[in-house]
Parts: sequence; structure tokens; C-alpha cells
Amino acid sequence: MAKAYENFKIEMERLELLHLGTLFAYDQAILHVSERILKNFQDPTAQIERTLAKNYKYNIVAPNAQVMEQQFKQLYPGYLREILLIRVISALEVFLVDTIREVFTVRRDLFHKNDTIQYSYGQILSFESISEIATQLINKECRALQNAGFAKVIAYYQKYLDIKFEKSGLDLKELQEYHERRHLMVHRLGRTDEKYRHDYSSTDKQLSVNKRYIIHCFETVRAFAEFVYTETKSLRRQNTLTRQRKEPTTIAYANVLPLNGRGAKVIHMNYTFAAEEEILVVKDIVFSKVPHPNGSYTLGLHGSVKQVDAYLQYLQHSENKQRLKLVDFKYVRRITPKDSLPNDFVDKIEASLPDLPWSTNIHEQIANKFRISNRQSKKAIQINKKRFVSKDLLSRVSESLDDIGFSESVHIKIAEEFKITEHQAFHAIRRVLKQKRHHIVKQASA
Repeated sequence: MAKAYENFKIEMERLELLHLGTLFAYDQAILHVSERILKNFQDPTAQIERTLAKNYKYNIVAPNAQVMEQQFKQLYPGYLREILLIRVISALEVFLVDTIREVFTVRRDLFHKNDTIQYSYGQILSFESISEIATQLINKECRALQNAGFAKVIAYYQKYLDIKFEKSGLDLKELQEYHERRHLMVHRLGRTDEKYRHDYSSTDKQLSVNKRYIIHCFETVRAFAEFVYTETKSLRRQNTLTRQRKEPTTIAYANVLPLNGRGAKVIHMNYTFAAEEEILVVKDIVFSKVPHPNGSYTLGLHGSVKQVDAYLQYLQHSENKQRLKLVDFKYVRRITPKDSLPNDFVDKIEASLPDLPWSTNIHEQIANKFRISNRQSKKAIQINKKRFVSKDLLSRVSESLDDIGFSESVHIKIAEEFKITEHQAFHAIRRVLKQKRHHIVKQASA
């Protein structure tokens, strides 16, 4: 059962039992006093007292038994019903808003909007994950709905969740009247205004809540909440977020020994790193972090292949800088798209390849260096073999490009000049451009 609906049912049960229990207590109090009077244990004209706290101003329940009976049978039950109406409608409002929040967690696709939201650079950079942004967005949405009124909340359900309230068989105007009456009880002590009298064709100047009204309110609100719960439950089952094709995921474990403060920072749960164009923090992919007596930690990693591989590269870089020691790293499950490898991953392997001819065990060397399987290493080498150019040839291509410049068919000219395939020429130009861009960025940051 959804938490919002479960909380609503508990609240409604308590309110209805409060109603029943208080009326029972009134009846029992009247009966108890009447019996004491009949047995001459109590003077019918005497004050009826109940000490609530020492020196508390109000300790007289009623001036005499007759007044107490009138209060307990007529006056106080009316006040009780008014208070219960206020609480019942509040419970319904909380349920409706919390249900939207619950649906959002599994069906974000239903809430796609083209609205523009402004954030400062500081706010954007303070977010540690997409989940944090989503949380702030739905919290903002829910806060707005809390103060929007029943009609606007219903309109929101109709627009974004496509709930057909006419299917409920309930009168929405009746539910709206409950909200209006609650509002008048809270803010005007039940005195009606012109708008209420016009909207509900009423001549009443003062509203009250009789027994029939509150019982019908209980029944209607419970039926309405059950309808909303049933309709949104079917939406949760149609969770398109889990049905959409997602990037393959992998599970891995890394045993890391920080050697200094900078090394410890890399495994901190709020450490920021990049996986291509995606900005992540460690806690986005680390599902467990177990400390060991020697100061090392075992990190359980779970995420896309791109995310886990990117973090592995950060660990390896820190190891090269002697900030930490990567004691062990192993994939428990590594899933990659069939017959494909990330381009940046293949490029990094290419940059580490020596000039031709390659040794017969080159795939094993690459597999050990990048901590990948032999099959993956062979695949990357196969791709690079078709486009590989030596470092000397790459240098000469760079010089030639400085002379002839760039044009749409420059790769054809390079292929003819150096007697290589157009595919090799195209890739060589790409590598030269990448090197030049890296050099420019390095100079700018120096």
C-alpha cells in the first residue's frame, strides 16, 4: 500500500474513533452524574469540577448537572464536529499532495513540462545529483499545491495524471463545499460570505456541522481517497521509467587505500567526477563503503558502464599521482552494448598502443593495463588496427595540415599524400585536432 494512502486511512480511523469515543464519554459522564444524584452522592445544583492542572484557570466543567447535560448533548458535539471537519479536510489535502509526490518518484515522465525555472550558477553547482534537482522540483510543486485549493489540485490531477474523476461517481461540488466550509470555519468561525452563499445557493449566515453532515463527509472523503489511490496505483504499475531502454549497468568492487588527504577525498561520497558530459558524485554510484583495519576501503560500485569506468579512471589517475593505492578492482558483472565500445575508451587504448608491428600478446597487455577482459581488449585493438597510424606519421600529418589548411576534402588529400586509407586519414586528422585542442586548453589554464 502507498504510504500516503496508508497514513490517510490511519488518520481517518483515528478521527472517526475520536468522534465516537467522545460522544460515548459525554453519554457516560451524564449517566455517571445522574446516578450519583439519584443516590444522593451529589448535589444537582453543585458545580461539576475537573482539575486539569494545578492553578489552571478553568477547572469547572459546568455550574450544575443540568447545564452539563445540555452542553454535552448539544453544544460540545457541534464544536467537535466542526473541529473534525477541519481535520478531515486537512488529511485529504495532505493525502492528495503526498500522492503526487509518490507518483513522481516512479513516473517522472508524467510531469514533463516546458516551464522555465531560473537557478543561479551557485544553486546549480550546489546540486550533487539529478535526484537532488528532481527532489527540489517536486517539493516546489507540492508546496504550491498545498496552498492552491481543492479545485486547482483536482485540475492538476486531471492535467498531469489524466484522472477521470467522473468515474468515481462522487459529486466534486460536494467535496468542494467541504473545503469551502472548512475554510470558513477556520478563518471566519463559520460566518458565510457572499461568495459562499452565491456558489451554493445558501441563505445561511452562520454554518454549523450536524451529525448527518459529518458522517456523510467521512464516507465521501474516504470513498474519494480510495478512488484516487486506485487510479494512481495503476499509474505506478505502468512505470515507463523502468520499461524505457536504459544504458547497461555494471557492478564492481574496488579496494582502495588512501595515502594522503587528496587520496581520501577521491573516495569521499561527495567527491565530484565526470563521465563524459555527465557530472556525478561518488554516492551516485557507490552503494557500499566498508572500512578495514589497515585504513583501506572496499567500495561497492553500481551504475552504467560509462559511469563506473569513468570513476575507475579517476582512481587510476590518483594512483599514478601516488595519492592512493588501488589494491584491487574487479567487475562482478559488466554489461556492455553488443559489439560496441565507448569512443573515448577506444581512443585511450589507441594512445597507449606502440607503433606497429604489435606483439602477439598485445591484447593481454591492454587488458591488464585498463583492467578489462581479453575479449574487450581484442575488440578495441581490432577497431584501432583499421585506423591506426604511427606517431611519426601523425606528426607529419599535423605539419601537412598546417601547410594546406582545412577543407571539406582534406582527408582525401592526406590519404593521397601519405598513401593511407581515407578512414586512416580521417582518424589521423581527428587525433591531430584533439591534440591541438588539448594544447590550447593547457596553455589557457597555465
